[in-house]
Amino acid sequence: SAEQSSLAVTQVAESINDTPLNFKVSAEFRKRFKAFAVDNDLKQYELLIVAFEEYVKNHSKNWAAWIKR
Repeated sequence: SAEQSSLAVTQVAESINDTPLNFKVSAEFRKRFKAFAVDNDLKQYELLIVAFEEYVKNHSKNWAAWIKR
């Protein structure tokens, strides 16, 4: 829901650190990722963290342990 997404983004913003994460993606993916972030009023790092947390939650048998790391 939108309320859950808003809460997740707030939690992300509060947990931000200053450690860089660098990797390469295709130009098309970068364009889509940036556009999605802008369209949803998110910073790119917020989108990455929220997307990763959702992925872990939906694809890990023991996602609660991952979230607590």
